[in-house]
Amino acid sequence: MTSKERIYTAFKLKVPDRVPLLPNSRVWAMRYLGYTFEECVKDPGKFVEAQLSMLEDFNVDAVFDFGVFYPIERVLGQNILTHEDDFPAAIQPLINAPEDFAKLPKNVPLKGKRWVDYQISIVKRLKQRVGEDVPLLAFVSSPFLSACYLRGTDNLFLDLYKNPDFVKALVKYLIEPTLEYTELQAAAGADIIHMACPVASRNMISREHYEEFVHPVHKQIFTYWKKRLNRKIFFHVCGDWSDRFDLVVDEGPDVIHVDEIDLAVFKREFGNKVCINGNVRTATTLLLGSPEKVKREAIECINKGGLGGGFMLGANCVVPRDTPTENMRALTEAILEAGDYPITI
Repeated sequence: MTSKERIYTAFKLKVPDRVPLLPNSRVWAMRYLGYTFEECVKDPGKFVEAQLSMLEDFNVDAVFDFGVFYPIERVLGQNILTHEDDFPAAIQPLINAPEDFAKLPKNVPLKGKRWVDYQISIVKRLKQRVGEDVPLLAFVSSPFLSACYLRGTDNLFLDLYKNPDFVKALVKYLIEPTLEYTELQAAAGADIIHMACPVASRNMISREHYEEFVHPVHKQIFTYWKKRLNRKIFFHVCGDWSDRFDLVVDEGPDVIHVDEIDLAVFKREFGNKVCINGNVRTATTLLLGSPEKVKREAIECINKGGLGGGFMLGANCVVPRDTPTENMRALTEAILEAGDYPITI
């Protein structure tokens, strides 16, 4: 099987020729080749080279675009802090009061804007290099996450109680540019839309707030991506989502990249509805553990999540930048040993 056939077979909840390997290694791959984040920003060819190295040296089954650059938020005027060797961060909320929302432009054209065109150019370069046999994941923020960037997370969470209509209006406003951005990604060659919403976990907001402010928005945009763009959806959950996975599954992602969850329990409850990606622990295992621990935990994940198909091995979040190379190789060794999954430890 090609990597794309392997992953799409897992998306269909079937068993491919081997376990697909899909760790989110954007930052780690740059460090693996000795590049800083800033070097790759200045020369995107280095970022492309780093992603290709993951295919060639670690048997991963997909490549990722550059990820979180806040393209939509930048177009709207959000102040972004850059770092020499890490992803940028949104600072100083653009919307300090609901009245500031009224000052935002009614239409938000994205094409032709610097950071949007920059991101789309990397998607094009990557797709030209990997061709049709390797899927490409392109990242976009959830409109709810973008709203937190623009308003400030603490402020927005207070608004959930004090001014819920404002929150709904702001999130709704962000749907259109989100869809436009993913249209540009798809046209450039993205096969899979990669979205995350770490501010919507059980650790952050209640299930009731998720159901009211996030769930209908995700359902709307996921349906658009699948029916209008014909793209697969990779949704990453940070933290504890155990009380709302039924809502996430109902939204219609093709795969859920899980974090704090027992794979066996999740597989039992939702494995017949959605593909699973995960969930070797990033800090205690990949960053700080031994290769033997990584391999043991990876095989345990395969055994818990792989029964009957519909499983891809990965970390439970972004692979830490300073993860030892030997530990990344242990992930590759685990999938090569697993073969037709699951296996026993």
